[in-house]
Amino acid sequence: ITSTSRFSAVNAFGNAYLTDGPTNWLQLNGTVLTASTAMPRGVTNAFWMERLVTGGVSGTASTLYMSAISDPLDWTDNGITDADSFSTPVRANDGYNIRLTKTFKNRLLVMKDYSTDEFTTNDGQIPNRTPVSSIIGTQYPESYQERENDAIWLAHDGFYKYTGSQLVPISEVIQSTVDAIQQLQSYNRYYTESTQSQFQSGTSTGTSPNVLLNSVVLATYTVTDSSDS
Repeated sequence: ITSTSRFSAVNAFGNAYLTDGPTNWLQLNGTVLTASTAMPRGVTNAFWMERLVTGGVSGTASTLYMSAISDPLDWTDNGITDADSFSTPVRANDGYNIRLTKTFKNRLLVMKDYSTDEFTTNDGQIPNRTPVSSIIGTQYPESYQERENDAIWLAHDGFYKYTGSQLVPISEVIQSTVDAIQQLQSYNRYYTESTQSQFQSGTSTGTSPNVLLNSVVLATYTVTDSSDS
């Protein structure tokens, strides 16, 4: 565990299972803490239909992984029974990673930046994927909240409510507040120069290279450009 670890945790089979994605799975039984790197480690996790679920695994971030039924340590598919572990790509060619996995009304919701899918099962074993939206997903997985009859979360353009059959926008009347919340993502803006022509003309993405009135700037700043650097 490091100072930058950011954990996703679930309770399953009497234990707490936590992972920060690339480093470890941690299992805590209330007394003993153990670590394992043998299991797929994603940035979002859930416990659904007696399976431990993880998504957003480094290198295969569009693949959803599920452990074998009733065995959170078994992630191998022997091709023998439907109760073996299960994995499937989720919109693998859209260029986005799995951001969120949450259980909702006996279903499993899986969200990317701009998509939502749900998994269901008829026999409790083989999961089936049903698209919910190819436009609405989330970049704010911490915003997800389940209520008695629906789930709400912040998408790229506002808050949405999902009832299990309808996905409805609900934040039009507070759009200015939503915009202010989303501005907290301002660290995603950057200014870069990587070629001579860019240095001469300036290339900016989401920021201005010019110092404006009341801007916060360094007291002093020195940079040296040479012909070979």
